[in-house]
Amino acid sequence: MNNFQRRKFLKTLGAVAAVSALSKGRSTATATPRVVVVGGGFGGATVAKYLRLWGGNVNVTLVEPNPTHYSCILSNLVVTGALGMGSINLNYDTLRNLYGVNLLAGKAIAIDGAGNKLTVSTSTGNVTLPYDHLVLSPGIDFVPPPAGYWNSSLTPHAWQAGSETTLLKNQLAAMRNDELFVMTVPKSPYRCPPGPSERACVVADYLKRKKSRWLESHSAGCQR
Repeated sequence: MNNFQRRKFLKTLGAVAAVSALSKGRSTATATPRVVVVGGGFGGATVAKYLRLWGGNVNVTLVEPNPTHYSCILSNLVVTGALGMGSINLNYDTLRNLYGVNLLAGKAIAIDGAGNKLTVSTSTGNVTLPYDHLVLSPGIDFVPPPAGYWNSSLTPHAWQAGSETTLLKNQLAAMRNDELFVMTVPKSPYRCPPGPSERACVVADYLKRKKSRWLESHSAGCQR
């Protein structure tokens, strides 16, 4: 095929594609696009919000098993007592009431890509959600350690904010002056590489200040 024929072929192909796209756009213009977002963390909640703000006539359903989201961001300040747990506990009322996002409490368990369907496990049984577009933002998960190696009540990781954040906070507050805080860092690659360094620095500063107060109170007692 010479250059002229190649250019003519590509031009014709482009015109056919453009006509096809316009036809598809016209045929679906009257239908409301259905977008299902899996995961109600910062990523999923933000996508759901701005699809409703900027997407026009779009039906958005957010699938999330938890009634609220505990933000890992700023959770270090909860660990050190600078903030309360309520400060990082975010609900979905604004998404639902202000932006019109549909909320489905459940966990996504299966995707039918060919059929554009998502299966969600809920408290009342499985629900099938049809969709035109699917957004997956499920957040992080952990590789479980060998059996008997890890006890969450003794060594909380607290990388998912919530009950373990409170547990770690209470354990730090109860530390005696002669006890040692040990923190291990996961092998790469993992999300948020600055996370362990940030936590180590915050905890070190907290323990340093806590120890200073302990020394001051005991010194004052000795002077009396």
